[in-house]
Amino acid sequence: MYGQRVALVLGILFLCGGCTAIEKGSELNTIPAGMNAATYQGEHDLDSDLCWQDIQAESNTPADADAAHAACMRKRGWVEQP
Repeated sequence: MYGQRVALVLGILFLCGGCTAIEKGSELNTIPAGMNAATYQGEHDLDSDLCWQDIQAESNTPADADAAHAACMRKRGWVEQP
């Protein structure tokens, strides 16, 4: 009985993790032709982190932070998905 519960919990966690990975991948624009998906994701994540570091001290509210992050990402060439 205990083994079945553990298996069920692990299965649920696995499925949730897969959905998160798929959802995160769909946030990015189409990968440019000839570019490796991992490289593209890495560049996006690095730019996102750099933008968060740049705006941390400037933002007074979460909405200000989100707007500043979006503006920074646009400056770096990343277009947000609708």
